[in-house]
Amino acid sequence: FLDRALCIRKFTQAIRQLVHVLDQDMGRPLGHLTHCLPDTDLVGDCRQVLETGDPIRKVVRDDRRNLHLMDVLPYRTRDNQMKGIVISFVDLTEIPVEEPGTP
Repeated sequence: FLDRALCIRKFTQAIRQLVHVLDQDMGRPLGHLTHCLPDTDLVGDCRQVLETGDPIRKVVRDDRRNLHLMDVLPYRTRDNQMKGIVISFVDLTEIPVEEPGTP
C-alpha cells in the first residue's frame, strides 16, 4: 500500500520476494527501493494510476525468470477519493498450463 506520494504505508512479508523492503522502510518512497523486476517500471506504473485512476494489470517476469500477475490499483475511500495505490502480485510460476489439444 502506497500513499499519494508513493511512500510505503503497509506491506506483506511476501512482497519481500520481489521488492527489497524492510520494516524500517515504512514511510519511504517506493522509488528509493530496489526490486527484482528488471523490465518493470514500478514507480512509473504507480504514477500513471495516480494520474488516470485506471488500474494496470500485466504479467511481469522477475530476475529468476518467474512470471507474476501484477495489479496496480487506485486505493479509494468509501466516498471515492483516491488516497493512494495498492500493488498486488500473484505468482504464476506454479500454475499448471494445459497444452493446446489436451482433453
